[in-house]
Amino acid sequence: MRRARQGRSATHDPFDGLARVHNSVCYDLLISFRVLYSPRTYPSLRGWAAAAKESLSAQVAQAGRFYFQGHDTSMGIGALWLVPELPDDAGPEQLIEGIRASDPRVLAMHMLDSPGDTPADRLELFRRALDSDRPNAVTTAVRGLPTVRKQRARRILEDPARARHELAEVLTRYNESVFAQQIDQLTQPLTEAVKRAEDTLDVLPTSKAVEHLSGGFTISTDWPLRRLTLAPSVFLHPFASVRMDESTGEALVVYGIESTMAQRFDAAPVDASLVYALKVMSVPARLQILRLLSRGPLTGPELVRLVGLSQPTVHHHVAALRAAELVRQERVRNGTLLSLRDEGVEHTLEALAAVFRSPGPDSGKGR
Repeated sequence: MRRARQGRSATHDPFDGLARVHNSVCYDLLISFRVLYSPRTYPSLRGWAAAAKESLSAQVAQAGRFYFQGHDTSMGIGALWLVPELPDDAGPEQLIEGIRASDPRVLAMHMLDSPGDTPADRLELFRRALDSDRPNAVTTAVRGLPTVRKQRARRILEDPARARHELAEVLTRYNESVFAQQIDQLTQPLTEAVKRAEDTLDVLPTSKAVEHLSGGFTISTDWPLRRLTLAPSVFLHPFASVRMDESTGEALVVYGIESTMAQRFDAAPVDASLVYALKVMSVPARLQILRLLSRGPLTGPELVRLVGLSQPTVHHHVAALRAAELVRQERVRNGTLLSLRDEGVEHTLEALAAVFRSPGPDSGKGR
């Protein structure tokens, strides 16, 4: 936990002293495994993913697919909740041991709640299924879920101890064959990112610091926060992964940081931020969301109603826009408030304009 700031700035920050910046490669252990199954989502890491897959056995690749396929809904990412309980600089082996020692039902709930905003009524059905011996409890809990998610949820609900064992085993094999070789490249950028985050918390109110670090996510000052863990991740860039538990007041914000690691696997590295923003905006529904938010902030349900798409689809679009630093997502007590992130919009427009203003090789010559 960070020491509370002294002086005038602390009086304007209700979250002062509640934030901790956690430095551990364990976040990247989980997220990098997901990257292997999401090459279109992480285009700057395609070269790394291709090289990593060559070192991964077919058996581990297949087992990992169940827990880590799907950018927003990969079950294994739920284990992120266990990492903040580890010491700073904890390594993969400590996380794997923590998984083995965890309550299988608690771990199951973390996996089933991925990506962290599962509706409360669905979570209650999952809890009842885990606590019930009735054969139809699992069927009731997964009714209405998309087919793939239903199959995965059913398997975890029916035997959470088996799921815990499988997750620990597949992470062990993945760490041995792939991730252990990446750790030396992660140490320096993560250490530098932790220092930047601590400096940011020293000069900005906590909610503003979170928004700055995560690229657009923040927490309303009326949210009942008791502990906030901020964790940088090389493999998550340009996204942020958020886990919040209103019942305990716990919040975990894992945010991506830029590094040069991926460039070793890219024959022609380019500025990924502008390319990603343009890719995000190529979807008509996302342009519609930007137009709607340009008129003023909207709650999540208001945006869903105006866009006319399902809540999961709108959530996916908003996550992409937030990762591009175009949308601000504020967690308030009763839900989410969305707005344009003005500085991100201005940066994207300036970066695009600079492409056309860049002097060519013949600039300065007569025509």
